[in-house]
Amino acid sequence: MNNQQIRILNSLKEACFDPALHQSTEAKLKAQLADVGVLATHLLVDLIDVPEIRKQVVSELAAIAPQIEKLFSDRKRNTESVQELARLAATGDPAHFEACMEIACSLQLELQKLASSDANALVKRLALIEGEYGKRILAAAAARTPKPAETATTAAQTKQFDAEKLNQFIIRSFPEEKDLRVVDAKFLSGGSSKYTMVIRLSGVRQLPEELVLRGDSASSAGFGGASAVDEFRLLKTMYEQGVCVAKPLAVETSGDVFGTPFMLVERRPGVMIGHMFHMPPPNRTTGRDIAAKLAAIHRVPIDILGDWMRGAKVSTSTQVAATLEESYKNWQALQRPSPLFESAFKWLRDNVAIMDRSRGLVHGDYGLNNLLIDNERVSAILDWEFMHIGNPAYDLGYFYYMAESLTSWQDFLEAYREAGGTLPSQEELDYSIMFAVARLGVMTCQAEAAYRSGVTDGLFISLAIGRNCHQQSLSRLHALLNKVL
Repeated sequence: MNNQQIRILNSLKEACFDPALHQSTEAKLKAQLADVGVLATHLLVDLIDVPEIRKQVVSELAAIAPQIEKLFSDRKRNTESVQELARLAATGDPAHFEACMEIACSLQLELQKLASSDANALVKRLALIEGEYGKRILAAAAARTPKPAETATTAAQTKQFDAEKLNQFIIRSFPEEKDLRVVDAKFLSGGSSKYTMVIRLSGVRQLPEELVLRGDSASSAGFGGASAVDEFRLLKTMYEQGVCVAKPLAVETSGDVFGTPFMLVERRPGVMIGHMFHMPPPNRTTGRDIAAKLAAIHRVPIDILGDWMRGAKVSTSTQVAATLEESYKNWQALQRPSPLFESAFKWLRDNVAIMDRSRGLVHGDYGLNNLLIDNERVSAILDWEFMHIGNPAYDLGYFYYMAESLTSWQDFLEAYREAGGTLPSQEELDYSIMFAVARLGVMTCQAEAAYRSGVTDGLFISLAIGRNCHQQSLSRLHALLNKVL
């Protein structure tokens, strides 16, 4: 067992023997039991399925090693690498999986330089091997999962705070609320670079009884994003422009309460119906309304936003190139060699100029996880930390798989156009879909790594995102690369 498997097993033991299980409400009991199921699923997949699946991959790499060696017959350094790959892969030992993938990754970069039909065919073959690896892991997890991993309940970000200081800040912010008191504050699940709370108030006169607090994490674990202060600034503009956002109410900039700044907004009705890796059932009404709400964001004139906005003073391609390099460095730091990701980042770098064709306000994280849905329509667009001025096609590409699930891609684009959005070119859309998948794939691995290193406490969320969602990223990248290469 590796360290992560031991941690999962220990958490599983704690969850199974938690005395609180016998004193819970029915709803809480079901949630806790679902968490136990998630832990058991991941442990079984790790111990039983992954070694066999990795053994298959190693054997597949051994089969194509002679073809690669033939292309590098006149390059001693590359030949030595291929021979090392063949030697390790010939053992069929799953313990050599990571070493084989690392060599395959470096060889793929060399194959791309050859620019021949035979080399390109091998590049695609390496991508296929990894893409099938992702599909097999997903299938194994699905076969062993009694309930979807999204039943997880643990918050990824929590913070210690001074309840009385929070109460005093709210009183100062709303002096007309003379009898106001904070009676409850509860962290919500989700989030890797921000923490979110629901605050319940008593003695209110004009304020709602519930507010949402969103603040900066002490460590964003490499996820980046704007501060709560900048988010609040943009939300005020969006609210004034009629964009579907929660009304911004107050911002705390000193960090006196939580140690970091935070903002308060009204709590809007509705629920999140999925995310970029967990698709909801078809609902054309909802899909088209989401498209219309996105068009409203993209119609906001960028000249009213000010130079403080990220991307305001640089070209979109320059900004995308910088984001790509940041994401690529984050990927390298994770030490998870991947021919698919290498190919995706190379293609994105080579074609970055495509993104200079349009310019506007971009949400940057426009997914179902950041949309509240009430009566089949969007009641609020949340989490603007990745807001910037760039190519609006990115938001469309980001939502591609979710749009396909809710309605159809063409219907979604038509609703967007009817609501006043300007349709990007097919090249912009293809680029944006690939860009989003690559970035999200890196972030899912960061979520898992953050849990392993103790940066976040969200065990169930980190496992669900970092494991299952990463495998989906591999499958998606394989399909996208086949389309554009």
